[in-house]
Amino acid sequence: MPDSLNDPRVLEQVANELGLYVYALVDPENGLPFYIGKGRGTRFAAHGREAMLALNKDGD
Repeated sequence: MPDSLNDPRVLEQVANELGLYVYALVDPENGLPFYIGKGRGTRFAAHGREAMLALNKDGD
């Protein structure tokens, strides 16, 4: 994950600019969305952090 996504100032700036938003999680193997969500604030970064943590855990 880029270092900028770990910087709370960057996350807060992006959250302020996005406001409310809709996002899709896409399966990288088939390119199909498997989850559609709505968010606000720094929710956009939560799935990415969770995915990276799971990837690191599985890689151990």
